[in-house]
Amino acid sequence: MKDQSVAILFANKRYSGDTEDYVLLYQEPYDPGVGVTTTVDLVKGLSDALYGTDSSSFDVDCGIDEDWGFNTGLYAYPSSPKLSFNVGLTHGYLAQGTIAYITVQEMVQFRLSATGTLKFPAVSIKKMSWYGDVYDIDGKNISGPKLIASGRVLSSDDVVYGTALVAYTVYRVLYGIRITPREDSVENVYQSVAYARWNGGVVMREIDAPTGADDDYSKDVNCGWRSITNISPEDPSDPPIVDTKDQEIFIDYCSQKEAS
Repeated sequence: MKDQSVAILFANKRYSGDTEDYVLLYQEPYDPGVGVTTTVDLVKGLSDALYGTDSSSFDVDCGIDEDWGFNTGLYAYPSSPKLSFNVGLTHGYLAQGTIAYITVQEMVQFRLSATGTLKFPAVSIKKMSWYGDVYDIDGKNISGPKLIASGRVLSSDDVVYGTALVAYTVYRVLYGIRITPREDSVENVYQSVAYARWNGGVVMREIDAPTGADDDYSKDVNCGWRSITNISPEDPSDPPIVDTKDQEIFIDYCSQKEAS
């Protein structure tokens, strides 16, 4: 497949008539493996537990500090850099936001439609083109029609089936968050909701703790030892071992019950 050239028109909100304000909230993802015990970690932990080897080798990143608190980040994407909004947190510490302009590149699908949706509101377009073949409603291969970007909406002059490759600038605010267990709670100790408010609306997003953090806190174990704490060579909860042997069972055809 090859890229096709396309006429680009970027419309501001006044041009498009889109006057709806909004803020998108996303939590910063944890690094891969945080709160997860790998096979290698499990083997090390089993060795420590069963043979008394050095437990310092069993080091798993649980994403939780010694005080059982954790850090994460919250991204806010307003519909416009000029939108005035406030961000808050129902539980935990929220640091002052840091503003940044970032470049995002993504594929936007048109499935026999004239509009597609960007993940974030675009401040400006750096590059926009049809990627690969474009088809009309009759299945005919056509030249890519003109594209217009406005906020998160990407519009085509015609109803088509195809993919647009878009690189655009995004206005983003990053807030640092620290959450410790709630002393007044016996469960969901890390529960906290972030919210953004502006004139005319509000949006909320629950903050996710690292994998297994609530369970680890209630049992006072870290995420690595959670996987092996109940393992024992003489675990009474293990089912009894029964010798296997061949058996013949006769079933009555009419009653479908075991024959005596």
